[in-house]
Amino acid sequence: MGTTPTGRRRRRAVRGMLLAGLAAGACGAASAQDADCRMEGPRQHLLLEREAIIQRLSRLPDPCLKSLFHACSAAAGESLLDGADAALCSMSYEALLRRSFNGDFQALLAWWRNERKTVR
Repeated sequence: MGTTPTGRRRRRAVRGMLLAGLAAGACGAASAQDADCRMEGPRQHLLLEREAIIQRLSRLPDPCLKSLFHACSAAAGESLLDGADAALCSMSYEALLRRSFNGDFQALLAWWRNERKTVR
């Protein structure tokens, strides 16, 4: 299965959002435009800093984490993510689970199902 140009752009956007520190305005507080979503990028290999990256992501505002969730979901829906993108998305999902849903996977799943209904 080949990667489409749109899929490649989306994957670059996901990585850019995470590694470049979530450009200001990429996600937000009440709306996706109000929060400060900047984050310091990894200093070493992603997997060597997994817990530190999740901790930094967990300090982002809730709308930022949800925006990352949607960006990762869209990118994964377009094409197979490479290892770095998959790792970054996994870490952002973990941060969302911890921060926004207090570790309650069932609550995250219910939110996600509701989001899917809203988008359709």
